[in-house]
Amino acid sequence: SCDPLVPLPERRLGAKVPTKPYVTYTLIGLCVVAFGLQQIASVDPNNGFDSVSLRFAMLPIAIADADEYYRLLTSMFLHGGLLHIGFNMLVLWSLGPAIENLLGHVRFATLYLVAGLGGSVASFWFSGVATSSVGASGAIFGLFGAWVVIGRQLNIDLSQIIVLIAVNIVIGFVVPN
Repeated sequence: SCDPLVPLPERRLGAKVPTKPYVTYTLIGLCVVAFGLQQIASVDPNNGFDSVSLRFAMLPIAIADADEYYRLLTSMFLHGGLLHIGFNMLVLWSLGPAIENLLGHVRFATLYLVAGLGGSVASFWFSGVATSSVGASGAIFGLFGAWVVIGRQLNIDLSQIIVLIAVNIVIGFVVPN
């Protein structure tokens, strides 16, 4: 029973319970704005590439030779097309509020950024030196992993999320570029 005199918990998993998932909304907004800028600056007539992606994508040679470390962060807000941003933002919209509610704003933002940077570092190490990559996929897989850990801790049925993770892994290997 729910006694109106018993206060609701102020913390969940050690964090204050947020009222709105502001970090999730902000991250989606940043990705959408960055994608919009990519579309506005769509093609550089000098080289035929998306000039925003060319300047801010994760590009190992630019990081190693020109010390452009910012690319490890900026690349996770850019996307390679409408389907790419659509699927990543759909997962962020679906999982983000629940995880942010459980972890709180700061922990959720930290999780997202650290997972995204981890994805960029993995792309740096495992890609060819001239391979350009963009996307929030590293951060999204970090959210998947966090949800699995949280789900096990809270005894949540994880079968649907495991299928979604498997589908995303297959898409990563099957879809070109």
